[in-house]
Amino acid sequence: MSNRLTTESVDPRRLYEGIEDLARFPDRISLDKYRERLLAKTAEQAAFVRRQCPTPRTVVEPCCGNGRLLIALAAEAERLIGFDLAASRVAFARQWVEDLGLPNVHVYQDDLVAPGFRIPSEDADLLICITGAFGYFDALAPGNDRLVVDRFARVLRPGGLLVLELYRQALVVERCRADPLLAYRTWHELAPEDPFRFYLSQF
Repeated sequence: MSNRLTTESVDPRRLYEGIEDLARFPDRISLDKYRERLLAKTAEQAAFVRRQCPTPRTVVEPCCGNGRLLIALAAEAERLIGFDLAASRVAFARQWVEDLGLPNVHVYQDDLVAPGFRIPSEDADLLICITGAFGYFDALAPGNDRLVVDRFARVLRPGGLLVLELYRQALVVERCRADPLLAYRTWHELAPEDPFRFYLSQF
């Protein structure tokens, strides 16, 4: 028995499916307010990326979720490509891109660790993987982190920049090691204006 998730026990597509489903927003006003909050939350990350790579031609973002970072950086790049597992989040991002009229932003559904993964670019100046997404790959199956790094290398042009956000979760690791036969669960509280308010992580 193990506390490691496997692709056999958990379908990663189900983890985020339904999040940010456009049907959950009763009207355009509530949708626009939510989008504004997303961009406000993204401002610091976008500013950091701009400082590292001010004028990228091509930007690729695996695990792009709702597309907030791609949209925040749309004015700086010729082409921005994002993909995510969750169909609901891809639909959210595509609608947002369409509403803003951003022809240089492209979002689609794909699985970075799947055998048939399509390389979206082989000449990206900038590849961004943030919000701790990288930490999920190896948790789903040992060796996924190496596979993902190899695929990142194939997407970036020589000399391209990788912006990778890693979360240090020393407490989580300590508690999992203390009792490896039990799942460790922890609640996270979000900002009061966030419609989701809380989320539960299980390790």
